[in-house]
Amino acid sequence: MGGLLSNINTGKPGRMVTNDYIVDIANRDGQLQLNVTDRKTGQTSTIQVSGLQNNSTDF
Repeated sequence: MGGLLSNINTGKPGRMVTNDYIVDIANRDGQLQLNVTDRKTGQTSTIQVSGLQNNSTDF
């Protein structure tokens, strides 16, 4: 997850794939957005966190 968070700091989205889940993470205009997809059911949950600082390195 640390690598994913470092990527969004530079404006790049990230993806982590496990046997059970796919996690997509992106910085959407200062809002952290995670899409978590259950690979077995195909259901996706979206988590959004606002108040991010641009160019922050405190991950």
